[in-house]
Formats: sequence, structure tokens, C-alpha cells
Amino acid sequence: MITQSEIATENIRDQIIRGEVPPGAHLQENPLSEQLGMSRTPVRTALNTLAQEGLLEYVAKRGYRVKEFTIAEIVDAYNVRATLEGMACRLVAEKGMDRWSRSKLEKCIEDGEAIIQKTGAEITDDNFDGQAWRQMNTTFHQTIIEASENSFLQQQIKQIIFIPVAALFVLADWGSRVNAGNIKRAQVDHINIVDALERRQSARAEARMREHLENTGRVIQDYYENTQETHIEDDQSVA
Repeated sequence: MITQSEIATENIRDQIIRGEVPPGAHLQENPLSEQLGMSRTPVRTALNTLAQEGLLEYVAKRGYRVKEFTIAEIVDAYNVRATLEGMACRLVAEKGMDRWSRSKLEKCIEDGEAIIQKTGAEITDDNFDGQAWRQMNTTFHQTIIEASENSFLQQQIKQIIFIPVAALFVLADWGSRVNAGNIKRAQVDHINIVDALERRQSARAEARMREHLENTGRVIQDYYENTQETHIEDDQSVA
């Protein structure tokens, strides 16, 4: 049975990840209790849990504040996640995939291809179904993590995932922009990862997953640096 504190944790975490609560914002028990329609006790527990996850930080006499992440921290988080999920891939390949996991991953490949095909000749912001892609991508990674059957590893990955995802709103409109090359590359990565898992090639499966996630970190860093350069040029032109 899901507890009130778990419900509060999920709700507050979702608000942070979606960027509805900006970095640096202070979260107070009373307003959150009224918003969620529950007492302060589960909200207090939720805030403490999110602080342990790294999404909040405690400020003396002011309560909890949404943590602000630097681009370096986001990239670091992706690199750590790459290592952990690479390990998950290796474990799955070594013991072999069960039929249920194989079916889910193959369905993710099919869904990814269908999303790309629907865009026609060129992927753009207007024709790309970002929500469907994110759902597929989440299912893909979660299936492999669960198939590793290593509860400690699963917990560590679960925690590290929140940091880069929640921190992406420091990149202005990162989430609203589509890069066709990155989408197609990710689809090829997924295909290669599944192929390595099916062939029980543990070293290859681990390497492909690590490369897949490390590349995402590099893409984010490049986007951030290019955005910063553009802002500097704009400021100089105004001056």
C-alpha cells in the first residue's frame, strides 16, 4: 500500500523534475500540505527524502530549497549513470534476458522506429512526438535496469537519474528542441544494445550503453556552451 509520504514525495519530485518549482525556490511544509491535501508529517518526510536524493538542500532556519545544478554536475551525473547502467547491461547479458524483458525491449525498438517514420523525410520540432519518445526511452532503460535483478544497483540508478533530469531546466528551452541526428543516433544505439544483450555479449552491451549515455551528456554540454556563446554575442551586439 502506498503511504501518504510516498504520494507526497512523488508529487513534489514531479514538480521539480518538470521545472514547475524553479532552482533556488524554497519549499514550505504548510503551503505544500494545503496543496497536496494532507498533513505536514508526510510532507516533512517527503522533503527529507528528496534532500537525500539530492534534489533539495536544507538551509538553516529557512527549510528546504530546490538545488541548483551546474552544467558540470549534470554531465558528471550522466557519466555516473552511464557506468551504472553499463553494469546493468553486463549483468543482463551474462545471465541472459528473460522472454518478458526481450519482448519489452523489442517493442521499444519498434515504437522508436515508428515515431521516427511518422516524421517523414525530416525530424523537426513540429512533427516529432517528444512525449511518446520519452515514454519509450524511459521504458527501454527501466526494462534493462529491472532485468539486472540487482536491487542495490537499481536503487543507485534510480537516485542518479533524478539529478540530470531535474537539472535540465537550467538549459532554457533544451527540452523543446529536437536534433534529428541525436534522435536517429539514439535509435541506432538502442538497436545495438538489444542486439548485444540477445547475443549475450556482455562487454559489448556494457560498452554500448556507456557510450549511449555519455554521448547524451556531451550533447547537453555542447548545447549549453553554444547557447552561452550565443548569449555573449547578443550582449556584445547590443552593447
